Amino acid sequence: MKPRLFIAYFIISAGLAVIAGDSIPGVISTIAGNGTAGSGGDGGPATLAQLNGIMGIAVDSAGNLYIADELAHTIRKVTPDGVISTAVGSSAGLRNPSDVAVDSAGNLYIADFCNQRLLKVTTAGVVSTIVAAIDPPITIAVDPAGNVYYGDSWGWAPGSLQVHKVSPDGSVSVFCSTSNDPTGLAFDSAGNLYIADYSKVLKVDPNGTKSIVASGGYPFDVAVDGAGNVLIADTGNSTIRMLTPAGIISTVAGNGTEGFSGDGGPATSAQLNIPKSVAIDGTGNILIGDSENHRIRKVTKVTLTPGSETYFPHMTVGGGYYTTIALSNTGDSPVSGNLILTDQQGQPLTASGTAMGAGSSFPVSIAPAGTMFLTVNPLDANQPVRSGWARIVTAGGVLNGVASFHFMPGGTRQAVAGVLPSQPTRYATIPVDDDFSQERLTAYAVANPTSQNVVIRLALVDQEGGLVDDSVTLTLLPKQQIARYLYQDLARQQFKGSMVLRAQQGGSFVAIALVQHQKLLTVIPVISGKAPSIPD
Repeated sequence: MKPRLFIAYFIISAGLAVIAGDSIPGVISTIAGNGTAGSGGDGGPATLAQLNGIMGIAVDSAGNLYIADELAHTIRKVTPDGVISTAVGSSAGLRNPSDVAVDSAGNLYIADFCNQRLLKVTTAGVVSTIVAAIDPPITIAVDPAGNVYYGDSWGWAPGSLQVHKVSPDGSVSVFCSTSNDPTGLAFDSAGNLYIADYSKVLKVDPNGTKSIVASGGYPFDVAVDGAGNVLIADTGNSTIRMLTPAGIISTVAGNGTEGFSGDGGPATSAQLNIPKSVAIDGTGNILIGDSENHRIRKVTKVTLTPGSETYFPHMTVGGGYYTTIALSNTGDSPVSGNLILTDQQGQPLTASGTAMGAGSSFPVSIAPAGTMFLTVNPLDANQPVRSGWARIVTAGGVLNGVASFHFMPGGTRQAVAGVLPSQPTRYATIPVDDDFSQERLTAYAVANPTSQNVVIRLALVDQEGGLVDDSVTLTLLPKQQIARYLYQDLARQQFKGSMVLRAQQGGSFVAIALVQHQKLLTVIPVISGKAPSIPD
């Protein structure tokens, strides 16, 4: 009878609907707005002021934040020291400004929605009309050459569903069309234009070639950071998503439920309420126009101490499986960080954490000499089995612990195994005592925690130290993981000796190994290193 495979499952691909990310969530806070709709507060702390209908935000090179405050008919300004004022208002005759942009010289550009015009405001405060009598503009952006781009709004007028380009001489041309309302525009450093059109995100390169880079949700605005990551204000899911240059989508703010909560904690655990705008400041922090909360929120980057990562190269949830991770702090200071779950394809693995809700990144905070237990379950009881791996990333001290795999089909525990954490290694030797006829098989899992591809060669070594097979090569992309029985790779019904894994060209990996005897699982050691007689 073929033994049931306990740890090797190959499943799940991720798209825009996947939540939580590969990186550590930043800390979220409010930097403007007191939560009540209005226009008061000028001259005082921005966090005590009122905002009313946040539609667009932009940051200049000096760190000043500009807010298109639609229902207050103003552009508000928040200085780096947190003082709010009205930068443009009644004297310019604004009517429902829908977006604001800033160029490298500090000039402002305003989409004046109901007046159907675009305005420019110089650093000296001189206001001029760039173009008038156009379809109502919902969004605006400016490129390094001084060309201004705007998107027609909401399909209210003939010729809408287009992005227009206004040259410095004032001539207007159609830059591209969209299938839905173009509500957000942003350029990257290479001159690519990203467009949020309320159903997807488009990319238009400098040659005019248009492609879809993300779809799903309700993307209302976009911004691009210095590393080329595209930030997406997903109003329908009340989250901020991040699209990496490699095409990986994750959530960087918002837990997917509308509301207001979470200031001072991880941004992915916080509540947002229909965020309609997003921007990046000069240090890479994310600014969010949290529209229905009448606030500007800020997600501050978390800087990690080098060497503060611990890895569990395998975990399984669903189909009767769950994993419990116990973490202990043996230091003399509190340790905080995140438990990050990744599936076999290198995408976020979304699960349900004990008392923490759904996600693929869960905050951990442990006092000196303290221990924390986090049980990771499927999102619902009927969810099929999903496998992946986990890492603990801390800002400061190091946490250690154990991951326990539990198999309880129908509520009856049939197997449990505890696995200690792993650290990256170039070579790993694993004892093997396989006998297919006795249903005694070696299983192993390896994950690539690095940002580079890793190629691993697998060798079999007999009990006398002789090399008997060196034919198997495995390739793992960044963050990918595999979990297999040894017999699947080498088709051997019986073998006694060891398997040796060797990362090629200076790469590294993390690994665990188990023996399955019938339905029982036992962890076996992964010995870092190899005998000198075994080739690299």
